[in-house]
Amino acid sequence: MAIPTKGGKYRCFHCSKVYPDPVAADTCLANHNLIYVPFTMAEIKSLISFLYTKNEKNLLESAIKTLLKYNTLRQPVDEKRK
Repeated sequence: MAIPTKGGKYRCFHCSKVYPDPVAADTCLANHNLIYVPFTMAEIKSLISFLYTKNEKNLLESAIKTLLKYNTLRQPVDEKRK
């Protein structure tokens, strides 16, 4: 998912650091440890509204369920259980 630049180099999609080849830019992107959470436009608007107002009534239940679903994926692994 490297972004080609006019100078023939490639940019990391997340941090915009420039690399000489697309593989290096894709490696940089992978090292950011990002996850993509699918939200509808209504869910995004409800999250933004909540961030501005701090009113939990603005949050859609589906957005909360989605966030909780992805939150469990990001929990650090206990070193003893490896």
